[in-house]
Amino acid sequence: MNYSRSKFGIAGAAVCLLILAGCLLSGTFVSIIFITDKDFTAQSEFYYYYVDLTDDDVWKDHKDNIKDIDLVGFELWVTNHETTSQTFSIYLDDASHPQYTSLSGVEANTTKVLDDLTLAAGPDVQAHITYGQSFKYLRNVETLKNLVDAGAFHYYGVSNGGSSAGYTIDSVRVVITFTAGV
Repeated sequence: MNYSRSKFGIAGAAVCLLILAGCLLSGTFVSIIFITDKDFTAQSEFYYYYVDLTDDDVWKDHKDNIKDIDLVGFELWVTNHETTSQTFSIYLDDASHPQYTSLSGVEANTTKVLDDLTLAAGPDVQAHITYGQSFKYLRNVETLKNLVDAGAFHYYGVSNGGSSAGYTIDSVRVVITFTAGV
């Protein structure tokens, strides 16, 4: 009788250890990528940036165990230098595709993930979109999550002003929340 109790006690302890190990080996993590104006390349009609998440320490630590990209949001600071209002959009594309050098190439071949953010008339009026506000502007979220999961992608910031000189992307903070585990 004592033997069967201790046998069940050992089995119960082993199950508890496995459950605890599973909890300790999985969790939700946040990776934050901060991009400033000096990181962007100004094309004639848009701003460009090659986003590479694979250099991020949190990403490196958990890449092989990512189960799900839960949320992708951002904070954006952009300045309108024009005396008229402008609309601003963000397009993304798979890193395996070529970098587009014309606005028509960007619009025809990439995915719009931020739709028509209005920049108030300037000159030099800054718009700030908080992380919480970003979700109402995001489009094609599943494509966005897939690109983030891949670890690298092309970023294109486009304004209806037709020239990247009409606005400046002061900085972008991309906030990625993912679940990882074994």
